[in-house]
Amino acid sequence: MTADTLKLDSLFRSLLQAENRRIEPWAATTLSYLNHPTRQDYAVKYIRPALEKLTEVQRTGDIFFPRNWVGALLRNHDSEAAYKEVEAFLSVYPDYPPLLKNK
Repeated sequence: MTADTLKLDSLFRSLLQAENRRIEPWAATTLSYLNHPTRQDYAVKYIRPALEKLTEVQRTGDIFFPRNWVGALLRNHDSEAAYKEVEAFLSVYPDYPPLLKNK
């Protein structure tokens, strides 16, 4: 861990709190930057906690925000590790709401 990664992790944790997602475009942009292609190896660890917040994101946000949240989280990931994180999440939650699973 470096000072920079500690700051990134702190910023990510702040997005998990609903009050820090009130301005949804900013939250989605921030999540996208945290998952930037140059950081995708490090950012794999953000996938599962962000997916675990998706039902709350749906409940507390705009109708389109869950799709934007998932897009910001995953669009820059193309690794096997990222795929495995998503698969592991879905295996833990086999009855995950289909509308969210298909985002």
